[in-house]
Amino acid sequence: MLTASRSAPPEDLPAIFIPADLATDQGVAELGRRVIDSVGGVDVLVNNAGAASAPTPTLKRSDQSWHADLEMNLLSAVRLDRALVPGMVERGSGVVVHVSSIASRLPQRTEASYAAAKAALNAYSRELATEVGEHGVRVVCVMPGFVATEGAVEHLQRIADRQGVGVEEYSSRS
Repeated sequence: MLTASRSAPPEDLPAIFIPADLATDQGVAELGRRVIDSVGGVDVLVNNAGAASAPTPTLKRSDQSWHADLEMNLLSAVRLDRALVPGMVERGSGVVVHVSSIASRLPQRTEASYAAAKAALNAYSRELATEVGEHGVRVVCVMPGFVATEGAVEHLQRIADRQGVGVEEYSSRS
């Protein structure tokens, strides 16, 4: 089972592709239902959804921005777990992987809501592990550092542009 941020899977990928909006309760519920209907459940669940809202100084960040980062970076994982982990518990085995970020421990300037959401994901992961571990389900949370994806590079460029500096100068100061 594969979900991704693209509209269609690569032709040669042997997977079922189910597009879903993980930032909404309805999108996650529909995805969970379709996964269970299609394959009966999952053995491994990787929650890799994540995005940061526009860089904004902490005290100027709107509630909408905070909510958007919490929805995508924390609540999408909570909802997907709620939909699919009970099946793992019932079967007595499974692995849940939450992809957090080093920003949860080393937040960058102007990204407080993203860092806070990822820190909350870390705490949630630890708690979920204690609850489902006794039922044979492992929960792990990984915190990768910066990955130079197209979106990440564009994000760095936006921050640097707002500060009137080049990407290299911004990166060396952060």
